[in-house]
Order: sequence, then C-alpha cells, then structure tokens
Amino acid sequence: MSYKIGNAVINLEMTERVGITEYFDHTEFVRLLTGLDPLSQNNE
Repeated sequence: MSYKIGNAVINLEMTERVGITEYFDHTEFVRLLTGLDPLSQNNE
C-alpha cells in the first residue's frame, strides 16, 4: 500500500482502490534476516 493511499484510508477519504496490508510469513527468511527463531517458545 502506498503512503498516499494509506494516509487517505486513515483519514477516511475515498481512494481509487482499497487500502490493504500484506503480511510475509516465511520462517526461514525471518530467521536469516533477524537471527531469531520465529518458532521458538522463548519470548525474550
């Protein structure tokens, strides 16, 4: 979502398309990028 559309949606203004949020869920990539294990039960 672009910043323009995001700001318009937050301000309840009409936009040319619906503002959406995309999520990325790939545990191996998260582990590689952050060095943290996303599947770990340890919340520290």
